[in-house]
Amino acid sequence: MDKSDPLHDNALEYFKYFLSNKISIHISTIVIAEYAVGDDPATLPLNNLQIESFDFEDASIAGNFHKIVKGNHANIENQYRRTITNDIKIIAQMYGKEIEAMISKDVKSNHSQKP
Repeated sequence: MDKSDPLHDNALEYFKYFLSNKISIHISTIVIAEYAVGDDPATLPLNNLQIESFDFEDASIAGNFHKIVKGNHANIENQYRRTITNDIKIIAQMYGKEIEAMISKDVKSNHSQKP
């Protein structure tokens, strides 16, 4: 959505490709919340996106994924509460809903296999 971003044209081409080839485009409510930090989510092309709510099953999967990635520690360590990162939540959501791929600007999230 940020036209000054160096990857804007690339993202726009992906978006057009998906639409013209009738490929479903999903967006997580987690991503919408992240987007809302910098802009009004109503500016997103929501009529072309399938909104995926983060639900109980997604939360259960995310907790298990977090244990795999971060280890099985107590939920509260000292006075700092452990949090499950948004990336793990989104990947868990994709896994539970059998969404096959993710487009992300974050190169560290590249993973081609299910856990």
